[in-house]
Amino acid sequence: MSKITIEKRNTKDKRYNLHNKDILMRQPADKTSWDNLDGLWKPPVKFIDSYSISINGIALDNKNMDKLTLKPWAGIHTFKMPGLDVEELCFAPDNDAGFITALKIVNRSQVSREVSVSLEIQIDMRNDFESAHGRKYKCEFDSIRNANVVAVPEKGWTLYYGVGKARGIMIRQTGKEQYLRSDGKERYVPKNIQVTSEIHPGYEITIPFVFCADDGVGYDAKTVFDKISLGWGRLYTEKERKFDTLKTVPNNCGKHIGLMTPDENINKAFSFAISDIEYHPNHPSTDVIDIKKLLWNVFGLVELGDFIKAKEIISDILALTEDTIPSKIASGNTILFDSEDVNPLFLIILDKYVRTSGDIAFEKGLRERIILIIRKLKLEDNLVRPVMKVCVLDTHSYDDTRIELQSLWIEALRIYHPSRCRAMSEALDVYFWDNRSKFLKDSLRNDAVKSANVLIPVFFDLIREIKRDTVLKKIRQEYVSAHGVRTRGIFDPDFKAGIAKSGGVRSFATGLAACTYFKSQDIATGLKLLQILSRQIFNYNLGIFEKNLNSSDGSPLSNVSSYGTSSLFVHAVDSGIFGIKPELHNNELTIVPKFIEGWMEYERFGKPIGNHVMHVKVDRSHERFVDIIINFDLRPGLKVTILLPDVIEWMEINKVKYEGNKVTFSPGKNNRIWAHYKKKVKQVEL
Repeated sequence: MSKITIEKRNTKDKRYNLHNKDILMRQPADKTSWDNLDGLWKPPVKFIDSYSISINGIALDNKNMDKLTLKPWAGIHTFKMPGLDVEELCFAPDNDAGFITALKIVNRSQVSREVSVSLEIQIDMRNDFESAHGRKYKCEFDSIRNANVVAVPEKGWTLYYGVGKARGIMIRQTGKEQYLRSDGKERYVPKNIQVTSEIHPGYEITIPFVFCADDGVGYDAKTVFDKISLGWGRLYTEKERKFDTLKTVPNNCGKHIGLMTPDENINKAFSFAISDIEYHPNHPSTDVIDIKKLLWNVFGLVELGDFIKAKEIISDILALTEDTIPSKIASGNTILFDSEDVNPLFLIILDKYVRTSGDIAFEKGLRERIILIIRKLKLEDNLVRPVMKVCVLDTHSYDDTRIELQSLWIEALRIYHPSRCRAMSEALDVYFWDNRSKFLKDSLRNDAVKSANVLIPVFFDLIREIKRDTVLKKIRQEYVSAHGVRTRGIFDPDFKAGIAKSGGVRSFATGLAACTYFKSQDIATGLKLLQILSRQIFNYNLGIFEKNLNSSDGSPLSNVSSYGTSSLFVHAVDSGIFGIKPELHNNELTIVPKFIEGWMEYERFGKPIGNHVMHVKVDRSHERFVDIIINFDLRPGLKVTILLPDVIEWMEINKVKYEGNKVTFSPGKNNRIWAHYKKKVKQVEL
């Protein structure tokens, strides 16, 4: 089971997110140090600033907390109190604008104990851009639901919170309501909700607290509260079951999804990356839909084989306009066109969906739309001259990072208009290659910088191999830090480790680089970057990849998760380590597993290939051969090509001998490959 366990002594400065499609709860791991972006959000509105729970007057905080266990779907805090064991389970049920924290209290003493549990809420209903606002609240106690109802009538915002269905408890209000003012903030504290119960020796009780937010759009909070409070246990079971297939060890039935390698951090990061892709949360404060974020999320959904959801998102994007692809959808469904790199990225992601899913009919139905998008492209000297924002890696320097836009269009045209692609490729080589530094420039300006933006053309294999290897050598020497890939090289005169655009780490760039190094056969650097990324999920914002980090000490430079990095992490594993490349539009599958130094056994299980599920295992523990298993849930009916390193002389596949290290065969349901080393050649690590 994939989980992150944080002991009490290590909870400082760590926090985690729990979310569904409607809400996000961000809270500190120590239950104490709440900050400005923590709390319950229904983007773009914040409803709860913080909450605290006490038992018999003793707060559940960092003083008596034992540890936090974070799973992809829940956070579980455990506390040690005199005579009591306490567990707080926090999760956000799917499909409802609500959050639940359920207390399980076990009486470990020899006598019956009366426990009094008190819930205190601090409320600051506001939009992200607001600070002190002088807002007044209306609060009523709903005695039927045992819930406080806090509202801002002029805004239409309502918060319902109280106790869900439970047995053997008494509920009442205690304390007094008050307004708190400090640090330029105003918070409203309603009366506490107090739950009292008697627990016999060795027995336990469960008290679920339910929070529901209503911003005036969609279902009202009362309806959602009724649904969650009555069925919170079932909702948790559904949430757990949804992610129960995420494993670090497969079962015999082949139903689990995950990764098993000697590196436990990579295994866990893989599971949390899958969870991130499935939910794709923005932070917290914005309701703006960024189309580029959605497209990189589709990239990950396709890797995971969720073709239905991927196709739905692509279709929804196409439905927004009749010609080009917009950049964002702002509040009020306002469509924005403020970045020119969305069109080529859309075409690239569409092609990935078609190649991986085999859905050729969908692409054929879009032929006129594809032509229309390409016709909008205007070139000057075979280069795009943008008039609007362009950003993939460097979100601060829109107007002078044009190599990203050129690269995206070259890749899109390679797929859909090869003749125009050739002309742009030649222009890229002529105008952007700096022969003195043997590196690529960011733009055509005289003062063009050298930055990690050059990873975009390298990621898409748009420059010749000899130049690619030169660029990657420089990236490895000057851009790779202990915390990821820097945006600027360490010898750049303007390098600053603590500024995102001038030398800080971008996790998205680290993901791009990891994929690229695996493709270039620099396996050691590719693996190193995956290991760096995997450690991020244990550091500050637990379970997610940070957007920006200080490249010197690894501290986060923003409160936002890195969009697209989870997709790249999964891609680096599947395409980089295991070399899985589906071409289902041609009914073909290529597998090029890497032989990784120090790894004797590693496997990827539950990998969707079209309508099938595949399991790949590499066993290098033998002296004379490598044992490779490639199994499907059913006979797949496609051609499989397996390509192994040059140290392999011949292969035996399903008891048939093949010479060489490359073989194309028609697989059955279960396939076993013995790849024999060349004589007098030991296992050479590549």
